[in-house]
Amino acid sequence: MMIHLTLTGPMAGAPICGDHRNDADRYAHAVYTDVDGLRDKICPACLAVWDDCDVQPEYHVEETMFGYHAWVDCDGITVATEHFVISDYANAADCYDAVDAWLKKQGSE
Repeated sequence: MMIHLTLTGPMAGAPICGDHRNDADRYAHAVYTDVDGLRDKICPACLAVWDDCDVQPEYHVEETMFGYHAWVDCDGITVATEHFVISDYANAADCYDAVDAWLKKQGSE
């Protein structure tokens, strides 16, 4: 059994190595995984893709009718996305603080 690194967002769950999912292996979203700590258990092809990626992610936030949409693109592929609804928070500032915290969790500075 090995761990395949997967995408998030619209392609959530798809292994970054291009392999098909199966019941014998495990799967973990690449952006949330301690890749260095699990290196010996991760699919070698997934590691090759992960290690070869020198593209810096792009972080985006847009205001929507009900709050904010935040997402992360890497080389034109959305690798993480989240919607934040203002009514879920005490006020708009708290909602945007949640957006900011989510972006930082994704690696934004």
